[in-house]
Amino acid sequence: MRVDAVAFAAVLGVLAAAQQPQRPAKSAATPVHQPHANLPPAAALEHLRAGNASVCAARAGGTSPAPTRPRPSGAGRYVVAVVTCADAPVDPATVLGLRAVDVLQFRTAGAHVDAATVALLEQAVAQERLSLIVVLTHADCRSLQPAAGTPVSPAQAVLQERAVAAATEADRRRLPLAKAQALRQCEALVAASEPLQRAVAGEHLLVVPAEVGITTLAVTWHQQNADRLPLAPVK
Repeated sequence: MRVDAVAFAAVLGVLAAAQQPQRPAKSAATPVHQPHANLPPAAALEHLRAGNASVCAARAGGTSPAPTRPRPSGAGRYVVAVVTCADAPVDPATVLGLRAVDVLQFRTAGAHVDAATVALLEQAVAQERLSLIVVLTHADCRSLQPAAGTPVSPAQAVLQERAVAAATEADRRRLPLAKAQALRQCEALVAASEPLQRAVAGEHLLVVPAEVGITTLAVTWHQQNADRLPLAPVK
């Protein structure tokens, strides 16, 4: 019986293909997530400087309030955390030309840093890529003025002790009270937290003392002093 040559060749091709090892189907490429870009502390501070300058210019030109500026590239949930005085009649976000949601704000008597403030700042630095903390004080702060007479309650005694300590430190440093308090609370903040110390030492975080003029809204930055903040050894 004659076998058609074309049909025979086709059969051979099928048999050869069946003997070839089967390659697994290619799976979809695993998506690669790019790491978040971080906002360098110096860039965050420059953004705040420019924001406050625009606020002051608008106020001087009679067009206050100035429009808020766009968020800087790389910012996390917050552009800055601000520890300020509960007695200060200004809004830190407005003063810095930022939206309220861009500022993690702490208001305490005399801009005093307490344990809860330190804990929340540690979380923001670790989880929200926070790179800048500002301690913002103001002149003529009633929270820093020692009251006359005997405190009428334990809480009043604590406030009195803090005010006396702030005044004593200002005299020792020969600085105005508001500036001395800003410097002192920055130092206390960093010294109280090993995670914050590591962030500062690694140049991932900047802690800056500053003072705001209540009538002008101009911020005086004491960054040079902040660069020399003493760091407690990391254990």
